Amino acid sequence: MSVENGRLGRDSCARGFVRAAQYFANMLSGADLLSESSELIRSIFAPDVVCFCRGPEEWTGAGTGTGTADVLSRAIRHVIETGLMAMESVGGEPPAAYVVLPVTVRGRTESALLVGYAGERELPPHLLEALLGVAALAGATLARQRADRELLVLAEERAARAIAEVTERRARLLSEVSKALFASFDYEAALVSVARLLVPALADWCAVELGAVELGDGELGDGELGDGELGDGELGDGELPEVGRDLAIVHADPAKIELVRELRARPGPDVPRGAARVMATGEPQLHPEIGGSLLADWTRDPRHLRAASSCGIASAMIVPMGVHGTVHGAITLVSGEPRRRFGPEDLALAEEIGRRAGTAIENARLYREAREAIGVRDQFLAIASHELKTPLTALMLVIDGAERALDRIPDAPTSMRSKIAALSRQGQRLTHLVTDLLDVARIQSGHLGISIEQVDLSAVTREVAERHREEASTAGSALEVAVGEPVTGMWDRNRIDQVVSNLLSNAIKYGAGEPISLSVESSGETARLCVVDRGVGIAPEDHERIFRRFERAAESGVFPGMGLGLWIAREIVTQLGGSIRVESRRGGGARFIMDLPVRPSPGVTPSS
Repeated sequence: MSVENGRLGRDSCARGFVRAAQYFANMLSGADLLSESSELIRSIFAPDVVCFCRGPEEWTGAGTGTGTADVLSRAIRHVIETGLMAMESVGGEPPAAYVVLPVTVRGRTESALLVGYAGERELPPHLLEALLGVAALAGATLARQRADRELLVLAEERAARAIAEVTERRARLLSEVSKALFASFDYEAALVSVARLLVPALADWCAVELGAVELGDGELGDGELGDGELGDGELGDGELPEVGRDLAIVHADPAKIELVRELRARPGPDVPRGAARVMATGEPQLHPEIGGSLLADWTRDPRHLRAASSCGIASAMIVPMGVHGTVHGAITLVSGEPRRRFGPEDLALAEEIGRRAGTAIENARLYREAREAIGVRDQFLAIASHELKTPLTALMLVIDGAERALDRIPDAPTSMRSKIAALSRQGQRLTHLVTDLLDVARIQSGHLGISIEQVDLSAVTREVAERHREEASTAGSALEVAVGEPVTGMWDRNRIDQVVSNLLSNAIKYGAGEPISLSVESSGETARLCVVDRGVGIAPEDHERIFRRFERAAESGVFPGMGLGLWIAREIVTQLGGSIRVESRRGGGARFIMDLPVRPSPGVTPSS
């Protein structure tokens, strides 16, 4: 199976990773992660083998031979011991390709994820990247579950009523933070929302700072910062080159934001560069009590000390925003009231928020990379198909000239005629494929040309049938064209010709040498085309799927093609305001029905 199609396709893998990220983000703390993740991976990526193993002894070898089971057991042991990914390919009929991925929790590989595909000799890089991301998400979720459990253990050590209230508040805060972080891939806007949630729920003021490597990576939307927060894109005279920028500063008293900004932009000479150190080491900092003498050391002069005192700095903690050793930024949380001092429990909660923020940033980065890769692919398709048009047109002109020259030779050899005819058929097929690729790029960019004029669907259908009659005869199918009176409407003639041609070519390909019928009829304001074959048929569960890009109901290799014809046909018909569907069952042939409004669809401009 081609890696561009089906379960190994790039688009499928990118969508699968996004779905997995959303699933892990909403997974409950008490869920059996490894069991549920196995089912999730099976449903998204459709592997033949999927298993989480804490050691080789947990691998039963189910579904593989003895030799393969031994190879995979060694690979599982290697991955758990080294934390490195392993890939194995097993020969035979059919062959099989496996990958073993580490599931790392808090820097330690605790289990291995085994995924295998029968019938594949190697796995494409985009699938490996997606599975690596899923394994990383599993490890991060396990760490989150562990952190949640640790928070619950801490809660049990306190008085039952008081701890229950604290736990409820923290769980609610974590839930709200998770919702804000994973609602979209716009992580900068999400982090601003998180800062708003943390004040005053956890701190009196909060600063969210992105590391230098993250500058420019965000996709901040149209939302504007309101009262009580400050988006500070430029640091002052005392900026620290190793620190990135303050994405947001939120204070319970909006009037004090400028004071906080001054303190952070121009710190005193003895300030321990907390955020920079946290981002460099990945280790959090906790300052349970910050007295007057410490503030005096951290400020430049009495005026600066008064500003710091006015901001309120009684206790502070700084936590990294990172996952799997990569730190994307830091969150600074400050209490301005002496009665509210941060302790280990608060630090654990803040660290968990930082981990979730790091996961959200990492998810956004992976999603952006996946979209960029898809964009590069579409751009390549557009350029490649456009560049192929010119030499292909010249080639078809040469073939046409050769055919006409043969017609003028009375005793031209039969073998030469058959070879030129074969060249012509292959050239037409290549022209069709290049046109499909160019249309893919046009549809993706929203520039599929539509020119409206009065078109006779009956005449177009007769022309297309006549053009494909030799192709149908070669396949052993007779064409039955039931077209009577003209059926006219305001459409694009070339695009209608393309749709009818795609439907008829599809029927010839899958028609199993049986007769194929085409009919055109009019009913009030709607024109209908039906193309019916008596071939292999399509299972009901595949009726919608076959109209998607690069999707096919039949196994690749049995019938040629890229799975674009029906998708392009639906896109054209939809732009003309119509619809296309199929009625079929496996082994019972197929009936494709196209309905078009005879009047121009709103939004489509007629040609002059």
